[in-house]
Amino acid sequence: MEVIGLFLSDGEVEEREHTMMENIYGKERVIVPSVSELPEHFAPLLKSLLLKVI
Repeated sequence: MEVIGLFLSDGEVEEREHTMMENIYGKERVIVPSVSELPEHFAPLLKSLLLKVI
């Protein structure tokens, strides 16, 4: 089981938010500045997770 942090913002993501997510999740995090950008950020992550399982 893997835990991945997904941070959805409603605008510009501040440095403190990047730092907080890095402290909690390390490299396993996705920061999305806008919900409309979710597919372009989430699709590569989903692809890499699926390829790990194969």
